[in-house]
Amino acid sequence: MIANCKQARHGEEIGDYNEEKKVNGVYVATEIFRNNVFGIDAKECVKEMREAQEQSGHKLKNGFFRIEITPSKEEQATEWTEEQWQSVITDYCQRMGISNSQAIWFHHSRTDNDEQLPHVHGLVNRIDRNGNVLSDKYCQKRSIDVITKMTAERGFTTAEEISKKERETIKEKAHQALRQMKRYDFTSYVIACADFGITVRPNISPNGKRSGYYLSLEDSSREYKASTIDRALTDSRIVKTHYNEHRLYEQERRKQLERQKEQERQQYQKQQQERKPNGGFHL
Repeated sequence: MIANCKQARHGEEIGDYNEEKKVNGVYVATEIFRNNVFGIDAKECVKEMREAQEQSGHKLKNGFFRIEITPSKEEQATEWTEEQWQSVITDYCQRMGISNSQAIWFHHSRTDNDEQLPHVHGLVNRIDRNGNVLSDKYCQKRSIDVITKMTAERGFTTAEEISKKERETIKEKAHQALRQMKRYDFTSYVIACADFGITVRPNISPNGKRSGYYLSLEDSSREYKASTIDRALTDSRIVKTHYNEHRLYEQERRKQLERQKEQERQQYQKQQQERKPNGGFHL
């Protein structure tokens, strides 16, 4: 699982998104958990949170936590029951120290790009039921630590382990793609990577020019900057990397052809030897 936790200002907009999410015109959101709020929809629940913030006397620029928890495909969350999702949410909130605060959570059955990736979105009041302010210091780092422990305790691969494995796979496949390219240009590189199951997404800067790029496995929702995969794949170094990789590829190919020719020569000699009649004189 991965879990993102960020401080947020506009609770109304977040609540609307969480509750009204559509993919291809179809609603994918369902309320799955709430705590200490009683409104009939997200809008009313956010209003209750705003009232609690005003009554506390604390003036916060960012009065909410915006949280997203996404299980990995290994965890087969498409088969989870409502109770299993609620167990994850309550466990996470307790470990984060936010279980005594108003909250509303929605389950999204899929993402925009992956129908096999259900997840939950939570909106949590940073003023708890006792009127105390919940600290947002290092909230994302704490969230990562919490979800990593929860994932490991459940016997699943952690996000860090998945990320490391994916980066290693992408690095290997990207180098294989470069190795087989006769000449390097970015468009050809994108096509070659696709042949190895790697998606390349250029990063376009405000001036319309490409500035670096991202790589991902075609069946994964995670993407990585080229520099985090391998410095040798960055724009400033990839031409040299291609030259070295393709040179090794050609050397290996020539050696393979030479071995093949030698095997064919030996096979031919063996066949010729077998065809010769037995020599010698007979009395």
